[in-house]
Amino acid sequence: MSAAQILWDNWSKYDDLDRVYRQGFLVARIYGFGNEAKSTIDKYHVESTLTHSGRVGMLFSDMMDLWPAYFEGIDKYSALKVALNHDIGELAVGDVVDDGRTEHEDKKDPEWQAVQEHYFSLPEETYLKLKTTHREFEKSNTFLGQSIKLADKLDFIAELIKLSSDGYIMGNRQYFTEGDLALAKEIHYYNLIDACGNHLRHLVKEHDFDQRLVQIAVQFLTCGLETIDRPFFKWWQPDEYGRY
Repeated sequence: MSAAQILWDNWSKYDDLDRVYRQGFLVARIYGFGNEAKSTIDKYHVESTLTHSGRVGMLFSDMMDLWPAYFEGIDKYSALKVALNHDIGELAVGDVVDDGRTEHEDKKDPEWQAVQEHYFSLPEETYLKLKTTHREFEKSNTFLGQSIKLADKLDFIAELIKLSSDGYIMGNRQYFTEGDLALAKEIHYYNLIDACGNHLRHLVKEHDFDQRLVQIAVQFLTCGLETIDRPFFKWWQPDEYGRY
């Protein structure tokens, strides 16, 4: 297969990603966030996987530029390639959320197959490097993998904060999944921002995220939350050892 054919095939995959819509709340739930929101929402409020991936790539790039000491020695090309392609598997299975379609575990095999098919067209050295980086991203077991995962989750919550600041109601309990409610129950708020923020908090604790990345998350989300009255930032108070 010629390089030009590979380039064309990859473009076709990216174009297809622009037809895969992100997250159940953006497609289904937001239409139920109050009558006023339902009457004003249009197609531009529903984002594609390509849009999400592009923002994740830019967020990760900005993190590296704004905190260069944290990312010294990291291969930016490999990391950006993974950030921009981390959801390419959604071509096969779509975006999976806890809304009755498919459990998250069912996404892993077809997603990884799609990632392998995409990366395998690259030179072997590049392929192996990207394969390793993608595994680090999935397992969140290295600083680099955690960094990409953080950018992915920050984009998710930032989009909710933006929608909320634009007037969309995030607290209608009837539109929450059982997973949302379980995450939100701890703080007694049935608000999608709080539920997703709580999910991020558990993620960084369970995977023992580097504290430098946690501080980036705190600073970033607190800036966004200044536009709305949510208690999220209170969860990130450091303990007696200065850990979040």
